[in-house]
Parts: sequence; structure tokens; C-alpha cells
Amino acid sequence: MRFAQVFKPQYKRLTKEMFPQNAWEGLNIPKANKLLIYVNKKPEKRMCILLLLIKRLQEFVIRDEQEYVQMTLTVINWVLFGKIC
Repeated sequence: MRFAQVFKPQYKRLTKEMFPQNAWEGLNIPKANKLLIYVNKKPEKRMCILLLLIKRLQEFVIRDEQEYVQMTLTVINWVLFGKIC
């Protein structure tokens, strides 16, 4: 973890670390589980997390990265409905 990331909120760190460098690696499932546990512990942060995921989704759509779009939609679905992997 970089020094600058220490000062970021936990949900931003988990959201960023969940996506791999290469799309073929797939989601980092342990980080996704941590994010979902965080959402269940702090439901007031659910909207912030969803807004952050939607922002990432927009970036992936603009860059036409279909694999990342599918991964992001999956995570949004998990956050909305509370599914734990």
C-alpha cells in the first residue's frame, strides 16, 4: 500500500484494490468480500460506494473495456443486494 493511500477512506481503497491490472485475472474476491462486509457494518456508506462504482463504470464504458464493465456491474449488484461471495 502506498503512503498516500493511508489517508483515503477504507471503501475507496477496497474499491480500487478490487479491480485487477489485467481484466483476464478477474475480480479480487477477498477484497470484494471485505467491501461487502464493510457495507453491512456501515450502511450509511452504501451510497458513497455505489457512486464511486458508478464513476468507475463510466470510465470503463468510455474506454470500451467490456470485461471491466461486467465486473463493475457484478459488484454493484452485490452491493445493492448484499450478496457475499
